[in-house]
Amino acid sequence: MPRPQIPHIRSTARSRVETKTRRPQAAARDLKTRKAAGAATQLLAAVVQSSDDAIVSKDLNGTITSWNHGAEQLFGYTADEIIGQNVTTLIPEQYQSEEPRILKQIRRGERIEHYETIRRRKDGTLINVALTVSPIKDARGNVIGASKIARDISERVRTETCRAAQYTVGNLLSGQASLIEIGPRILDALARTGPWVFAALWVLNKKQQLTCRSTWRVSEGKASEFESESKRRIFSSGEGLPGRVMAAAKPSWLSDLSNVP
Repeated sequence: MPRPQIPHIRSTARSRVETKTRRPQAAARDLKTRKAAGAATQLLAAVVQSSDDAIVSKDLNGTITSWNHGAEQLFGYTADEIIGQNVTTLIPEQYQSEEPRILKQIRRGERIEHYETIRRRKDGTLINVALTVSPIKDARGNVIGASKIARDISERVRTETCRAAQYTVGNLLSGQASLIEIGPRILDALARTGPWVFAALWVLNKKQQLTCRSTWRVSEGKASEFESESKRRIFSSGEGLPGRVMAAAKPSWLSDLSNVP
């Protein structure tokens, strides 16, 4: 008579015991992994929030989904004010065409490195920024949005522009052309160093009176009346703003021209 398959029964029992033992161990390891991932996520969030750079995330429609303290400092909006708004809120009208191109690259999974452009703060002022834009992917590798790092480079751009203007004006003045001939080019070089909308060059005539011989303005629609009036006026030394500057022989800075006699 054959013996019962006792070893098989013992092996099956041992297998069941081992399986029951492994399950709690696997669950413990999984829990430990999740805790570590959660801690890493919290650390990353803290780093992002404390960064001096503006770090912003958006979905594939351009809707802002996160906004750190650096972004508040750079753009002037609080997180409550800007999250849920489209990122085009920060883009000046003449640069609006950039965003569709950026989103197109992001959808392809491409990263945009150190892209220099201009953005708009809450108070309307324009700032030069360098952008790095990276795609955000889900667990399956699908692009679901983008993260953007923006750094203020206004001071660097201003310094470079002023240096270039000084070089251009120096070259023009060292030539043989008269001041009246090179006036428009001098105004153009100087006006590009800041957010100016109008510039004028006043020259003494034979009667020792100041007349406006060259002007510059940012666009056809702005300062056109001021330009016409400037070309019509004639000032003696000490009269009007040009005459007072000539008499004082030093620059004058006025933040508001509305009440200037």
